[in-house]
Amino acid sequence: MATGLPASWAEFMDYALVYSATAKQNRHIED
Repeated sequence: MATGLPASWAEFMDYALVYSATAKQNRHIED
């Protein structure tokens, strides 16, 4: 991972992964 990133970068990535997974589940349910 690149250096100089904010301390919250890891938390942001975790949130992004959860959001992506949730979005996929929602689209799957809607289909």
